[in-house]
Amino acid sequence: MFVGIGNQEYAEVAFGRLESVNAYAVTGNSVSMAVNRVSHCLGLEGPCLALDSGCSTSLVAVHLGCESLRSGESDLVLAGGVSLMLSPRGSVGLSQAWMLASDGRSKAFDARADGYVRGEGCGVVVLKRLRDALASGDRILAVVRGSAVNHAGASGAIATPGHEAQRRAIETALAAGGVEPQSVGYVEAHGVGSPQADAAEARALGAVYGRPPRRRPCLIGSVKGNIGHLEAAAGVAGLIKTVLALEAGEIPPHLHFETLHPEIARAGFPFEVPKQAQPWRRRGRRRAAVHSLGLGGTNAHVVLEAAPRPSAAPPGAPDRLRHVLTISADSETAHGELVGRYLRLLEAVAGGTVADLCFTSNVGRSRRRLRLAVTGATAAELRDRLRDAVSVQAPARPPRLAFRFRTAAADQEDVARLARTEPVFARALDACRAAAELPSFALAYGLAQLWLSWGVRPEVVTGDCWVAECAGAA
Repeated sequence: MFVGIGNQEYAEVAFGRLESVNAYAVTGNSVSMAVNRVSHCLGLEGPCLALDSGCSTSLVAVHLGCESLRSGESDLVLAGGVSLMLSPRGSVGLSQAWMLASDGRSKAFDARADGYVRGEGCGVVVLKRLRDALASGDRILAVVRGSAVNHAGASGAIATPGHEAQRRAIETALAAGGVEPQSVGYVEAHGVGSPQADAAEARALGAVYGRPPRRRPCLIGSVKGNIGHLEAAAGVAGLIKTVLALEAGEIPPHLHFETLHPEIARAGFPFEVPKQAQPWRRRGRRRAAVHSLGLGGTNAHVVLEAAPRPSAAPPGAPDRLRHVLTISADSETAHGELVGRYLRLLEAVAGGTVADLCFTSNVGRSRRRLRLAVTGATAAELRDRLRDAVSVQAPARPPRLAFRFRTAAADQEDVARLARTEPVFARALDACRAAAELPSFALAYGLAQLWLSWGVRPEVVTGDCWVAECAGAA
């Protein structure tokens, strides 16, 4: 987990006076604890870092997440940033430094640009190696082709962005992904709205993405005109905007732009600023770039590509004979609303996505006080079972369960089919074969492990002679 966190104003608000400091002041306000708490809640055991590189923080987090995946250190990464304005102190300081726009609008690249407007928010993306995502049948929104991070070093003042270091970061990211700059059709710029910073950024971007040959100019924009400057979360906000544009095949308009700033025009501006939404013409696969720079000199650049077309079904997806749909809520009202929502979903769901719907309902939702489960082979059967189950009065207390095992031979085709669709059952059978256990015990043990993995625990285990005793003990 890699998350950028900049402002730390909650402690100032909550514990401004010594009398208000309590035992939770440290664990509730430490930057490291913010990300550690998420890893603790989700049971994540990989790298867990809180970062701060100024306004480029969250895009740096995405780069570090990609590097963690490439090195094999992680198999799945959460990366992003968060920024909240809980005290006027930061805004007062930025206003005194003449960094905020006089009209409350970020006008990147425009002749009227005079600073930015602050925004607040949180953005997180889920990163996974492409081959693993394809193998798992995950919904892929975009592909990170390459990324890079660098620093301006001692060139210029520490708070003044220079174009050379930015250019090097852009070229490094493109080289890492094996991408030609001419194939990139859109650049999501940092676009802070400062004439000097915008000019340096435009010069760096133009030096790379303006290179001939090009059939048409590369489009450029910035999300800051829409939601303001999210500071530590600014980079991931631009990344999410760009991913949505890649997925939709449409480039959104760049707001508050009328006339190009003269200082930017003098250096050459080989881009087109979209004032209206434009369809993203497909010449090969759509590609885009996201650029971010931090106050202090840390630059980040990420090159994106449209997701590969999904296959009709996930590779190797097993054909389940029946599905289980679980619904859980805290109150009768919420439970009824949730049942109605699933009935509508089952009306519209296609045959191949029934398994996905059931998986999400079973795994993706927390277990609440009221729970209902139905089984069915098709969406229509699940819908009918769900309607019938609503009218059944739930027991006041959970039923008492028992496992009963038999030594009778099972149909090997049924066993093989269950092993194909239930990994827990398959692993249990493999473990028994490795230990040279009898088939009757292997079947009993595998079924017991499968029920236990679903949270079904018996109070009594019974059956034919020693099979029940051994399987129950195991």
